[in-house]
Amino acid sequence: MKSRFQPEEGWVLPADGIEIEKCGVDINVRFLESVIEEGQPLQVECEELNLRHPLFYGDLVSAIIRSRYSDDSMQAIINNHLLGDEDPEHLHAYQEMQDWRVTAKAQAKLILNKLDN
Repeated sequence: MKSRFQPEEGWVLPADGIEIEKCGVDINVRFLESVIEEGQPLQVECEELNLRHPLFYGDLVSAIIRSRYSDDSMQAIINNHLLGDEDPEHLHAYQEMQDWRVTAKAQAKLILNKLDN
């Protein structure tokens, strides 16, 4: 889910843009999208996931994708595409969804790698 938070004083942006907080079997993951520096206080936009251990690649990719797209919205976007709908808005929605899927796969690999270290 896309969220915005105000970091505590002294907060440092992780080099890889990923913050992981573990509490028992619960895992809170934030991967950062942008730092909003307009005005004060500083705010950070990110995707935030609340997950349970153990995490597997496929499940993590699905969770990241579904943080932005429900099953119904994905089905509608795919159906419009399969029908050959040339509406620019529908084409844009399909491309955005595909771009998000690529991002989800890359982020899942980074998150799992960070959890293993």
